[in-house]
Amino acid sequence: MRTATGTYILGALFLSALTACDESSVQPILPLPEPYVVIDQPPVPTNTPFYSQYTIFRWREGYGTEISRVRHLFTQVIDTLCEYNPGFNLLGDLNSNPWRYEDAWSAWRPFDAPDGSGRMAIIGDYEEVTLGRYHIFAVQAIDDEQQITTVFSTQINARKFGVTNPVGPTLKLYEPILRGDKIIGISLFPLKRELPPGVPLTFRWIADASSYGGEIAGYRYGWDIPDFEAWDAPYLLRCTSSLETIFYAGVHTLYIEAIDQAGKVTRGGVEITIVPWPMERSLLWVDDFPSADFTQILWAIPTETQHDAFWVDICRRAEGFDPLLDVYDTQKNGLRPPSIEEIGNYKNIIWTYSTSYCAWPELVYFTPESDIGQDSRLAVNYLPIFLMKGGHLWTLGRGDLDGGLASILKPQARVFPMSLECELTGNSNGCDGDPSGTLSFPYKDYCITMIDKVQGSIRDDDDMPYRYPYHFDVMTHAYSDATDHYTASHPGLPSRLDLW
Repeated sequence: MRTATGTYILGALFLSALTACDESSVQPILPLPEPYVVIDQPPVPTNTPFYSQYTIFRWREGYGTEISRVRHLFTQVIDTLCEYNPGFNLLGDLNSNPWRYEDAWSAWRPFDAPDGSGRMAIIGDYEEVTLGRYHIFAVQAIDDEQQITTVFSTQINARKFGVTNPVGPTLKLYEPILRGDKIIGISLFPLKRELPPGVPLTFRWIADASSYGGEIAGYRYGWDIPDFEAWDAPYLLRCTSSLETIFYAGVHTLYIEAIDQAGKVTRGGVEITIVPWPMERSLLWVDDFPSADFTQILWAIPTETQHDAFWVDICRRAEGFDPLLDVYDTQKNGLRPPSIEEIGNYKNIIWTYSTSYCAWPELVYFTPESDIGQDSRLAVNYLPIFLMKGGHLWTLGRGDLDGGLASILKPQARVFPMSLECELTGNSNGCDGDPSGTLSFPYKDYCITMIDKVQGSIRDDDDMPYRYPYHFDVMTHAYSDATDHYTASHPGLPSRLDLW
């Protein structure tokens, strides 16, 4: 029971203020506190919404006097000549001439009715809801003193809406390795993904029907469904994830369905093809560092020839390395990363990347779980899979502000320092945001919890001294430490190693 007079005054001012800019704006400010409800579902729209022919409205008690009973009104937008007129201000007329609509209200029912009917109404089970036309729904409350709601607003206790025939709920699928997808209606083309044998998969999903005033009634899923007409698995609201599944061969398709309260179904699918993964060759060098053969002056970055010669020389030390077979140049392959089949041929990978005009950023970008379905066309980051299968990986290159491991982040989250666990979608003071960063490549596979960057700039003006090549490495030479057990176990090492 509310007893504070200030609460009543605040409630009245709140209600009158919110009605000042919509169809009820012609009405005076409430002279006394009165009972009213606030419709929560469907959510308050910014524009005139479109709902389905079967819509559930839910409401709660407002800040007026305590509600004892409620009733609702549902009608097409009919003017005073009894003609359908979508431009007619029906709510304004209801506020001014409530007697005109007395026969349009439902029966009164207790606000706290055990069956919940005092806090919700389903429109479309018995009422005639006409496609393509605008309708009005409003809820009136009454208290024990027989005070009733006299002001109706589309922002509080009423809705004006058009009626459409929706395709179905929006279904979003998510799997940390395979990225996500977003589907509306029945999808005839499953999302296609390739994986090596033995990778554990766990899918999660969520659907939403609020865009057309619907509610999700349940979900179901199954692998390799042969006949959808004969599929008899029940729809359950709690069915929002799959059991962990591992495949070793073949092609398998996961199907997920979401159904709303009106029976509209959205179906999505993910087709998994198991590809060979022999890991027979020793080393792959992925040349993802674009350059050119320019005149070297600053020695800030290598030329294309210098870069290639340096890394081929290092890679030749690996047994069986063949530059003709074991070098993948992303520039020569349309900035596409090597395929998962190519990766599966190797035990070890060296991946040198740049900041832009390379395949690295798109490959390693991590989809936050809160953004599922936004980038289903991007390549799957198979590097965690490669590590999971026992491969060894060395990644290095330009680490500019947007490069390196920061490439996994959304642009707005590249504000440093940042926490991978708590700030995957942007800096925050706490850790209440999207926690799925713990599944990201740097956090899970590189054991990195924070990323920090310093944005520098290259200067070559007159104030800068001339720089010699040896200025670009803090180490010019090294001495052999005979007291070190590991060094002592390799006789014949030179006593001094000159780097420049």
